[in-house]
Amino acid sequence: MNNTPQQCGQILAASGEEALVSFLAERFGRNPGFCVEFGAKGHGPTWALRHVLMWNALLMDMAGDSDPTITKAAVTAENIHALFAEHGVPSEFDFLAIDIDGNDYWVWKALDEKRFSPRMVCIEYNCFFAPDVSVTLPYDLNRTYGKTRYYGASAAALYNLAQAKGYSLVCVEWFMNLFFVRNDLLAPEEQNLPLERLFQHPVDVELIAQQQGFNWRPSWINASPPDLEMEKWVRV
Repeated sequence: MNNTPQQCGQILAASGEEALVSFLAERFGRNPGFCVEFGAKGHGPTWALRHVLMWNALLMDMAGDSDPTITKAAVTAENIHALFAEHGVPSEFDFLAIDIDGNDYWVWKALDEKRFSPRMVCIEYNCFFAPDVSVTLPYDLNRTYGKTRYYGASAAALYNLAQAKGYSLVCVEWFMNLFFVRNDLLAPEEQNLPLERLFQHPVDVELIAQQQGFNWRPSWINASPPDLEMEKWVRV
C-alpha cells in the first residue's frame, strides 16, 4: 500500500480522527492491540481503539477524571519508564498518544525505545510555528498549562525528534496532532517524507473549525501568537 500520508490525509478530511486512527491501527497495529494515552481526557485519539477495536489501554492524566479507567498520574521525563512498568505496558506496544500541553517533546525524548517501543505515536503540536522553526518549551517538572499559545513544541521540533528515534511522519491532523509510524513498519518510499509535504502553514484555525463543523474553539485561539523574543522557547 503506497502513499500512506496521502491516504491518511484523505481519510482524516472525509471521516475525522477516529477513522484515521482506526486505519493506522488496521495497517500497523495488532489485534488485540495495546495503547497508551496521556493526558487522557476521555474522548482522545485512543477512543476508537478502546471502544471499537476493544484494545487494552493505559490512560493517565495528572488531574484525574471521574472515569475510573483513567489513572491519576503526572507523566514526566523522569518517571515514564517506571509508570509503564508499573502498569504492565508491553515492551513493544501499538499506539502512544501524548497531549500534556507543555513537556510533550521532553517526555517523548526521554522514552527509551529499547525498553518501550510504540509502533505508532500521536503527539500534539503547536501549530503557530512555520515548518522551519524547531522550538519547544523548556523542560519544567511543575509546568501547568496557561491556556495561551505558549504550549508544546513546533511541528519541526517533533518531526526532527521522530527522525532521530526512527519514526516518519504520516499525517498532520489540522491544528492538533502529528501522527508518526516506526520506520521498520513502512515501505522505503513512505519514510522520511519532508515535513513541508504534509504540513501547511500558516494554519487557519477558524477556517478549519468551520470546514470540519467543530462547535468548540481551542483556549488559545484568541491569544497572542508565540513570540521567539518575548517568550522562553528552546531551539532544538
